[in-house]
Formats: sequence, C-alpha cells, structure tokens
Amino acid sequence: MDDFNDMMSDTGLIDAGFEGEPFTWTNKRVWRRLDRVLYSKEWAETFNITRVLHLPRRLSDHHLSALKRLKLKKKPSSFRFQNMWLHHHSFLHTVKQSWELPIEGYGMYKLQQKIYRTKELLKKWNRETFGNVFTTVQQAKQEATDVKKSLIGTLQRQTSSPSTKAMQ
Repeated sequence: MDDFNDMMSDTGLIDAGFEGEPFTWTNKRVWRRLDRVLYSKEWAETFNITRVLHLPRRLSDHHLSALKRLKLKKKPSSFRFQNMWLHHHSFLHTVKQSWELPIEGYGMYKLQQKIYRTKELLKKWNRETFGNVFTTVQQAKQEATDVKKSLIGTLQRQTSSPSTKAMQ
C-alpha cells in the first residue's frame, strides 16, 4: 500500500473517495476496498469535484462503481458597473440616496459599508430599471435574425415569381 500511496504522491493523482459500502470486493471471508478512482488536478478543474458511488453488489464479488459529479455552490457573480447607467435619469439620485444614509462607525469601515450598500442598491435598481440586459440582447439578436430570414425569403419569392420571369 505504501508503494501505491507513493505513486499517487509522485504523479499528483487524487483519490476520489466514495459513498456507500466501504469495501468493493469480498470472497465472503475477507472484505477489501480494491477498486479506486484516481483523478488529476486537470480532471478536477474540468469536471468540478468527483465522487465514487459504490453500488450494491449483485452477482459478482465486486461492487459496481459509478462516478458522481458534485455540484459546487454557485458563487455570487461579481459586481459590474454598466456605463449605460450614467445615461439614466434616476441613476445619480439612486447613488446619492444610498450614499447619504448614515452609518455608525469610523473611517474606512464607513466607506466600506457605503460602497457595499450602494452596490446592493444598484444591483436591485438595475434589475428593476433594465431587467435582464443579456436576455434582452439575445432576444433582439434572434428577432433581427428572424427578420433577415423573412426578408431573404420574400426577396427570393419575388425574384422567382412568374411576373418577374415574364418581364425578362
């Protein structure tokens, strides 16, 4: 087992661990965990965290193993200032309203709290004022594509109509 652990250490492989039965093999007298899943850091970065499920043993002396990809908690998206906000009539009022609310504390703590509060208020204001901009842009692009296809179809029908051919 020491050689196996040395090999894992030398190659940087990680044991995926397991859920379920602690042993993967038995001869009905001896129980062992012989079957393991090892993965690299690259695998972990690509597929998040992987676990192995030891499924119930049926006919074989080995348990079946299945890979399970665990979902990571979604981290909150970072705050992004949008230049379009500057052109909206209520932007400055919203920032001023947040910034002028009193905060207890001293110096940098007050500044940090004002920035945090203003950020949260601007995120809410953005949702209420503009909605989901990325979805709106996607919809507008799809509408433009649909109109373009429609125009091309209309032009093709017009150029292939009998009256057009008669004029030639």
